[in-house]
Amino acid sequence: MALASIRLGGENLIIGPDALSWLAQVKGRHAVIVSSRSIVQFGYYDQAVKLLNSAGLNVEGYFDYGLNPSFEEALKGAKFLINENPDLLIAIGGGTVMDIAKLMWVLYENVYIDTLDELRLGMDSLVLGKKAKFICIPTTSGSASEVSKSSVITDSISKKKVPIRNLAMVPTIAILDPKLTLSLPRKITAETGMDALAHHLESLVSIHANPISDALARSAAIDAIEWLPIAYEDGSNLIAREKMMFVSTMGGLAFSAASLGLSHGIAHAIGARLEISHGILNSILLPRIIRFNYENNQAFSKYLSVSRHFGSDDLSQIIIDLRKRIELPATIRQVVNDDQFFEDQLTAMIQDVGDDGLTKLNCVQPNSSQIKELLQAAYYGY
Repeated sequence: MALASIRLGGENLIIGPDALSWLAQVKGRHAVIVSSRSIVQFGYYDQAVKLLNSAGLNVEGYFDYGLNPSFEEALKGAKFLINENPDLLIAIGGGTVMDIAKLMWVLYENVYIDTLDELRLGMDSLVLGKKAKFICIPTTSGSASEVSKSSVITDSISKKKVPIRNLAMVPTIAILDPKLTLSLPRKITAETGMDALAHHLESLVSIHANPISDALARSAAIDAIEWLPIAYEDGSNLIAREKMMFVSTMGGLAFSAASLGLSHGIAHAIGARLEISHGILNSILLPRIIRFNYENNQAFSKYLSVSRHFGSDDLSQIIIDLRKRIELPATIRQVVNDDQFFEDQLTAMIQDVGDDGLTKLNCVQPNSSQIKELLQAAYYGY
């Protein structure tokens, strides 16, 4: 195993029902909450504001960004932070919310960065935490941005999703309150849950996998397969919601220790071009990538360690059966349904997938022809 630098979590991980109440004891002067209108609608934003006010903090909210935030949107948010001068930045929401807030934090703390190219070139030398602590409060169970060292931003020119990674980007504090996921719609429960499962199954066979990531990934992958359909079918089941929240967070710890692979390499490369949710893409891709990786004996053995828990030697089929049960599409065509557009984008997507850093960490390296076959199979359902 190669040498690795691993940071698992920030200063504190607050877990359990009603964990949000911990905000009443936080210390600070002024907080900015990055959130979404749906979080306001569900009442979680107001709850957080009241708790922070009771701790003596002034609070402002920020909601000005889109579904696939660009660097320009992150920079605009950072300028808002510079004007507000908070000593506490809080993200309440799903992966998009936490990712944009994380990059706002980066740009607030490193004001010399004005362009995406500067950010990419300087991401190994970022300094964070001098101006503000960063708290993440997930309301979905998928991205694990609350404990990860990375964030994904969309390049508004190339339309590519660009990962930004630095160990300093791990949030200071993560608050895991499963009650905040009780209002999550079935569709989002399914999509984010499959993303979390993909994190584990890719970490398990990454070329940087290690005993720590393996222990996290195998255990939580089994939990995801068992508990995701329960959370999907009965969203009020707090035990299932808590299990999936832990699955999600453990995914962030696993891929922070080992990184990911081809499914995410493809999903990042084509998600912005095809405008498909990240969770749906991973759900479609994952069984095909597992079969593709079967030729690697070590990967096959690791997959068996999960599938045999369910009495099967075929993990790919287990994922297909799970996907059916939670009613997610089996092909990209079911979502996009524009063959000409897909074919027009195909050459560029093949190049993007090959260039993606996560593709290079997969246990089996695909060539251009194999990437094309995987993309066409994911689209048409071959």
